Amino acid sequence: MSAREMWTFIHYFSLMIGDLIPPDDEVWIFFINFLKLIDLLLSYSFTEDKVLRLQQLIKINNDNYVKLFNDTLKPKHHLLVHYPTVIRQSGPPPPKHTQH
Repeated sequence: MSAREMWTFIHYFSLMIGDLIPPDDEVWIFFINFLKLIDLLLSYSFTEDKVLRLQQLIKINNDNYVKLFNDTLKPKHHLLVHYPTVIRQSGPPPPKHTQH
């Protein structure tokens, strides 16, 4: 599955089964937070408020990952912490151009 296909799947997955999951389920809340994090990371533009929100979502995601899955953070989780700084310094990455 390509990254784009995975992104599409996880968004539709939440719509397909969301009504079957108790809204207070901790893993479901983790998943929804992760979706918000991904959506924010894929933004075409950022305001300072969006960068601050991104920092909050990353912290929530990392804290909940450790708590829910009784595991340590992997390097990819830690690297997320640096994204807000990079975005402030460089702006969001340019959109990928597709060939037609």
